[in-house]
Amino acid sequence: MLLRIVKFLLVLALAVGQLDAKGCTDLSAQILNDLSFQMSGSNLDWPCQSTKNIYLQSNRYTPKNVIVTRAQIHRDEAFVTLPRLKPGVPFTLGKISMRRGQCMTKITPYPCWSLQEEGNCQALQSVVDIYLDSNDILWALDTGLVNTLEQPVRRCAPKIVGINVRSGRVVQSIDLSGLVVPNSRLQHLVVEYDESGHAF
Repeated sequence: MLLRIVKFLLVLALAVGQLDAKGCTDLSAQILNDLSFQMSGSNLDWPCQSTKNIYLQSNRYTPKNVIVTRAQIHRDEAFVTLPRLKPGVPFTLGKISMRRGQCMTKITPYPCWSLQEEGNCQALQSVVDIYLDSNDILWALDTGLVNTLEQPVRRCAPKIVGINVRSGRVVQSIDLSGLVVPNSRLQHLVVEYDESGHAF
């Protein structure tokens, strides 16, 4: 949507003679450069260096296995999924800042480190999709299944977790175990509200 608005403004500026074709190309490249952010599994936001070292030494952190697969934008932040497809992914739901002037951005666990503990069924195990609704609730689809590309391990029941992005608090957790079978491969999530304001 933002890219369409930028293109529209560039076309409008060309139409009224404010920019020539070269100026339009230069401005377009500058805008796209300002809106580009690189994310890497090597650039995580750790509480301290000793925590990072512990994760590295215990093989709970393998930078090449940390892959961003989905994103939802809220103001100047983006929430991202980092599914535990292979071992060595320290957290499965993160957040990045999209403020201008930083090309390589750090991925921070969202909403906190304690909600990322593998094997703790109160925490997130492997988030594969997220959906940010109009009420600023970030819904996360957690399969409960880790290491899916190597030796899948069912850590916990699949669930959907709703997090208020203004406060960072979990507002709802929905157990999906009664709605799926062991061979289910959950992948996508869509949230809508009925006329009375209930999410489904």
